Amino acid sequence: MELTLLIKCPHHLLPPELQHSYFYDGLTPTYQKMVDNVAGGALGGKIVREIQEIFKSLAINYLQKGVRGNILGVHGINAISDVTR
Repeated sequence: MELTLLIKCPHHLLPPELQHSYFYDGLTPTYQKMVDNVAGGALGGKIVREIQEIFKSLAINYLQKGVRGNILGVHGINAISDVTR
């Protein structure tokens, strides 16, 4: 997780541990499992720096996939022809 991103986002001076907890709790169950897999288990046993590196690694991986092809979950449709098929 980039420090500049935390500076830009309103984190209201929450400690990093609480920020990570709120972020993780806001993820869908699928993404929570993905984070757990990358972390090698639950995040509870990790220190702040390790958690930041995990989130950074996931973000870089996501961005690389978006650069290589279509961004996942985004599909274009033609409203008229695709509905009538």
